Amino acid sequence: METVVPDCQLHIKPAECAVVIDAMALIQSLPSQRLPGKFGAFAELVLERSFQIAKQFNGTRVDLVGDRYDVNSIKDVERRRRNQSAQQFKIDRPDQALPVQWKEFLRSGANKAVLQSFLSRQLPLQQPKEMMTMVLAMEYEVRKCTFKPGAATITEDLPYLKSDHEEADTRLLLHANDCASSSNTVVIWSPDTDVAVIGIGLADKISANVLFATGTGKNQRLLDLTKISHNIGQLAPVLPQLHAFTGCDTTSSFYGKGKKAAFTLAKANDDHITTLQLLGKEFALPSLPPGIEKLTCALYGSSSSNINDARFDAFKNGTTEKALPPNADCLLLHTKRANYQSKIWLSALQPMIAAESPVGNGWEEEGGELKIKWMDGPSAPKSVMQTTKCQCKANPCTGNRCSCLRAGMKCTALCGCRDCNNRSVAMDSEEESDDDDEF
Repeated sequence: METVVPDCQLHIKPAECAVVIDAMALIQSLPSQRLPGKFGAFAELVLERSFQIAKQFNGTRVDLVGDRYDVNSIKDVERRRRNQSAQQFKIDRPDQALPVQWKEFLRSGANKAVLQSFLSRQLPLQQPKEMMTMVLAMEYEVRKCTFKPGAATITEDLPYLKSDHEEADTRLLLHANDCASSSNTVVIWSPDTDVAVIGIGLADKISANVLFATGTGKNQRLLDLTKISHNIGQLAPVLPQLHAFTGCDTTSSFYGKGKKAAFTLAKANDDHITTLQLLGKEFALPSLPPGIEKLTCALYGSSSSNINDARFDAFKNGTTEKALPPNADCLLLHTKRANYQSKIWLSALQPMIAAESPVGNGWEEEGGELKIKWMDGPSAPKSVMQTTKCQCKANPCTGNRCSCLRAGMKCTALCGCRDCNNRSVAMDSEEESDDDDEF
């Protein structure tokens, strides 16, 4: 987007604004080697850093917004990939020592939730040296704190901002929209691309100018999301759908197909924009929306409107398995997930999203855990599957990377693996017999 709209980067800070901060991003940005030893002092540091960010942009109000860490979340797959354990660390008092392994502590969603709960209680008790209005939204309850040097902090509940948002990504936009009622400019401070994408998609619905502060060190920059939104026109409202469809934390990407190519395709064809508009209207998606197959085929360089035909053509041309287009079954489940995520993002400006269960919307529950459902049927006709061969070098073949395991087939002599547990006894005997004949 910065390339498409090169003048979106601002070099002059606003005269006055409200600042909305991603709380966990702020916490993660604090250098671990400089952290104080106690949780009470840590709360002081978080408040001080929040005020510094607000002052950097001439902010008169700062909202500190956190995530929720729900059980059976659509982010569970990504959290497991990042090895975020569920072991919980209790924070009982301000003079309690910070854990020595701070980064490990922050790997746990349960620990992050406990930390946010502690900060929600502790921050209003601080005595800063300057005046500032802060809105704390790190739990279900939302409170406004009016800090004034030498005076007790005045707190006020804001029930209209109570939300069921799981992610700060959307909650940041909810608070930005609330700030717009009293400020002409709102700065969202976050390193997350998802936040920028949602902000561009919803910018025309927020009455203030929406800016995005991101980057670290010399790469820090302030981007005008409202300007980007106006510049890309009819693509702006469907940018969240395009982002979800081409891959994000909760949806997979198409192998070798980047977002730039997808953006260029959508920009050049109004039909693709119309197709993307069909995503995110409801949580459930019973069937493939018209145009999704054509959009996906175009992403793979095919002029076909049938994804199975495009997949078969690519197969005949010798395309490697992982570079093939998905089949219609996989594409439907993928689109269900993209649709579900799009619905959440497009609902960011309402406090209660009331998200339906992800089960049946591209995910399934197995052993008490939420998992991606990749397909309902076979990945290819039986005659084709029988020619499947993997290129594994591991011994034995394991996981989703093995094409034979994904297809539910046994490895054969054509495969790259050796002494693999996925080979049948009959196949091993046959190979030994063949070797004797050749010898």
